[in-house]
Amino acid sequence: MKGFNGDIDVADNLKAELLALLVGLQLAWRCHYKDVLCILDSLHAVQLVHDQHDHCHKYVAIIVGIKKCLAKPWKIEIRHSIR
Repeated sequence: MKGFNGDIDVADNLKAELLALLVGLQLAWRCHYKDVLCILDSLHAVQLVHDQHDHCHKYVAIIVGIKKCLAKPWKIEIRHSIR
């Protein structure tokens, strides 16, 4: 198991959640994990990742990065959980 931390200087919770997911997926890929479960407390973030019509969202670059990670040859499940 790995972890990460950092200061992303973001005042928007949704952006912070999406960036954390992207960085976490990138870290998992570099560590050669092949079966990953991501549990987010932001239902909106989970919906954006699974949505096919996100091309107009203000965080489209982050969402596209996440979707590129999801398209790699590994098993990833993204779930919502209430805090």
